[in-house]
Amino acid sequence: MRLIWSIVFIAAAALGETPSPSTHWGALAFPDAFSALEAAISFDRFTPADGLGVQYNSIITDALGFNILSLSWAHRWRDLWMTSVTMSVSATHNQPTQFMQEALHSTLSFPTLPTFNGRTAVDFMVDGSVTKWFSPLQSINLFTGAGFSAGTIYNELFVRAGVRRVPLTPSWHDSDWGSMSFRGSFLARVSLQGDSLVLTKTARLGRIFQPSLSFGQYKLSVDGQSIPTWEGEFALTWDSGIFANAQGVAHYGFFWSAAVVMGSFRVETWNDSIGTSFISPFTDYGPTFGIAFGVDVLALGFWS
Repeated sequence: MRLIWSIVFIAAAALGETPSPSTHWGALAFPDAFSALEAAISFDRFTPADGLGVQYNSIITDALGFNILSLSWAHRWRDLWMTSVTMSVSATHNQPTQFMQEALHSTLSFPTLPTFNGRTAVDFMVDGSVTKWFSPLQSINLFTGAGFSAGTIYNELFVRAGVRRVPLTPSWHDSDWGSMSFRGSFLARVSLQGDSLVLTKTARLGRIFQPSLSFGQYKLSVDGQSIPTWEGEFALTWDSGIFANAQGVAHYGFFWSAAVVMGSFRVETWNDSIGTSFISPFTDYGPTFGIAFGVDVLALGFWS
């Protein structure tokens, strides 16, 4: 029975370190802070024009619907070092992401997107990273590190640094589940980006800036890291762009993402629709969005 539930949970969903290409779609891009073995299913979609019919990119003419299954292993070593490896495979197809996007646009009263042919293929990506965590104070968790993404979608080398889950308010409530408070995070990431089978022309230099605000209950590990018992998190992302036009000019994007963690389970969604209101109304009517669901298999204790 335990094995059956293991298979069900793994097939159903999960989320560890964000797999490619969700990082450039607006998903949370923070590194893992503790050991985990997480399976994942993510749905990422890109259409080459917005709801006003404005073409987004002169190179990409097909819709991209990535249906990604991934397995992420993260391990915490001595002295607050972390390593993470994520293996992902995508049954790339117009569905079900086209249906999801149309339903989202209908719900939010966004303009209907044009219909495009979709890429049909099996894509794969491998992501890896090394991260060093610092805790100069018990409540301050800083990180710096480097990593890579490689596969059929794009190739990338990156460095990143930031701060994770810094308490912004005193604890509102303390229990066996931990201390309840608002937390703030920030990430800066710079990357060298390369072409592959899907993105045949990428911007060579990429930059991502991502602040987030979270609320939940957090336990402290023995070395001072905040582990959420439950948490809701909202983030804004500015990405200088991985897509490039025929002249090699990148198309930057603004995104929002929202995630909920309940014990071992996690759900997150991201979208570039924030541009409709005050930043870039002529490009952002939801041509890029994604959603993922997750479970930390190690935390469920199947292998203990």
